[in-house]
Amino acid sequence: VFRLNRYVSHLIRVRWQERRQAEVLEYKDILDRLLQVYETEFPGETVLPEAAVKQFRDEMKTFMLAGHETSAAMMTWALYELMGNDSLRQEVID
Repeated sequence: VFRLNRYVSHLIRVRWQERRQAEVLEYKDILDRLLQVYETEFPGETVLPEAAVKQFRDEMKTFMLAGHETSAAMMTWALYELMGNDSLRQEVID
């Protein structure tokens, strides 16, 4: 957990610095959206406080890990349903 926290925190800080240096901001992913909201709420901030890094880190971990589990459960259920319906399974194959 410590290594994951350190890695994700590093990514957040790097992205924050990239956004500070960019003339035109690109929105690549959900992290950019989180940072955009922070910038709107706290305009002019040049340093991202540690509390914000921790909050963003926890939100990103929850999004990634919970999203993975949800997707896996959905795929399992979809495959289960396909196995019980021959005509639908054949449509998917075709």
